[in-house]
Amino acid sequence: MVILNHAYAQKLFGDRDPVGRFVGYAAPPEDHKFQVIGVVGDARLNGLRQAAPPEVYFSLEQGEDAARNIYVRAKGSPAEMVADIRRALAAVDANLPIAEIVPLNVQFADGLSTEKLLARLTAIFGAITLALAAIGFYGLLSFHVQRRTSEIGVRMALGATREQVRGMFLRQTLWILVVGIVPGVVLTEFAGRTARALLFGVKATNPWAPLAAIAVLLGCGLLATAIPARRAASVDPIEALRAE
Repeated sequence: MVILNHAYAQKLFGDRDPVGRFVGYAAPPEDHKFQVIGVVGDARLNGLRQAAPPEVYFSLEQGEDAARNIYVRAKGSPAEMVADIRRALAAVDANLPIAEIVPLNVQFADGLSTEKLLARLTAIFGAITLALAAIGFYGLLSFHVQRRTSEIGVRMALGATREQVRGMFLRQTLWILVVGIVPGVVLTEFAGRTARALLFGVKATNPWAPLAAIAVLLGCGLLATAIPARRAASVDPIEALRAE
């Protein structure tokens, strides 16, 4: 009696129920050597990026090869079970070689090390890129407002209020932001395809990531405009005209 994984059952029997049928590894009549008594889920044994291979599970008495791995289900800390497991195996065969005892969660984490590294590097480089873009955007808009100090003086000399001056610059900044953000959102879809190729399990673009980037750029842009515009609008119009 054997248990098949879903991939093997699908390969051998298609959509038919495999339970009760017979399988084997040789030509007839050896192809009806083992009866299928169940089907279990697939396990990605060769890495997350590769499909689950066909697998068949035997009891130890039926297996033709000696068991190389033994899995122990236990309650409590795995580290505290190591000595008990070694004693139990030694009681069966004192000469039985034991290479290592590894908790399943550690083994699972080791299999995800590459995927975790790629995810962390992607997040780090993305954060650095966003920070550099925000800093550069802040500097560009701040310099732009500073260069228009004399214009502010002229507008205020002709009767413009400080609120009108600040509102003018904020509207212009919002327009620049919209013109830059809209194409960026469209390009995010193409960047998402690259991310899906590099990172396992990424099936669609996460809406929170572009929203967070938009919020940071909006905040930096408005801050870069509001602070210099408020400072320039607070000076005396005569001083603003002399700034040229």
